[in-house]
Amino acid sequence: ISQVAHTPTQPTEGEAFVVTSSVAPRIAEVCGVQLRYRVRYGAVISLDMTCTGAETYTATIPSSAYGAEEMVRWRVTATDTDNNIGIAPPFLDSTGNGQSPEYFGTVTQSPSVTSDLPIFRWFCQNTSAAHNRTGARASVYFAGRFYDNIYVRQRGGATNGSISQKFDFNKGDPFYVN
Repeated sequence: ISQVAHTPTQPTEGEAFVVTSSVAPRIAEVCGVQLRYRVRYGAVISLDMTCTGAETYTATIPSSAYGAEEMVRWRVTATDTDNNIGIAPPFLDSTGNGQSPEYFGTVTQSPSVTSDLPIFRWFCQNTSAAHNRTGARASVYFAGRFYDNIYVRQRGGATNGSISQKFDFNKGDPFYVN
């Protein structure tokens, strides 16, 4: 599974978006490709992806699935005729020090949120843990890039306070800011 992309980059409320992926056979013939998506931390929804050309698969996430300023995440799974399963992103390490993203994603636009500066959006299922030393896994969207399964916790030392946070991004996918 490679070249996973989506259009538009940041959909508006009411605008569906299409996820495309290149899926090539490796050991045996590909017999099924699915898009698995979720909005925020809701249930995972599975959609069959349609082959639209030589090794190109597409699926549409319907606009009815999300509203404005919603985090939408997805991954692609492919199964071959020998029951081998491929997943993108690979999500190689979910518990150790080499954490990796579990999903691709984006955040939908909101016409009521505007700024001349880039907006840093972060989402966390367990916000109370993210605001103490325990920390929690979170996702960030900034300047058109989505970072999944990062670690966020209360920052210590002289800057310790209720809103002071430390974000540890995954190895191999550092935070980009210019």
